[in-house]
Amino acid sequence: MAAVDSILAGAFALAGVTLQQAISLSVATLNRRREDRKQSQIDRRELYGRMISQARRVQRILKELSMKNDKSLQEQLSAELDRLSELNAELRLIGSPVAVKAALDLEDEMRRRTVSAELRAALPMPLGPLIEIFRKDLGS
Repeated sequence: MAAVDSILAGAFALAGVTLQQAISLSVATLNRRREDRKQSQIDRRELYGRMISQARRVQRILKELSMKNDKSLQEQLSAELDRLSELNAELRLIGSPVAVKAALDLEDEMRRRTVSAELRAALPMPLGPLIEIFRKDLGS
């Protein structure tokens, strides 16, 4: 009888340790996922900020080009648009589909305006809608 009691006690102890390890593993996994989401949110916020800054640079150059057509401004615009394209490529990896579409639409519009002086002068290119989409995506 003592042997059976010892075996049962050992089995219960082993089951308790196993359960404790399973719970610890579950908690660790949940904490890691929470940290990953937090880091993803930080990465997205940083990328959105860089995107808006870059779009604003392009917007300023387009405005200057509408007043004076300068070869150096054209070269600067080309370089800044390339940088915006790189940021859009990053955005495709971590942004929401709505944010990606808005950013790509803005880039397309900016590229159209590089070709046509009439388009550059015609309408302002507001960044407000893009900023609002980014804000909603970040939940703020």
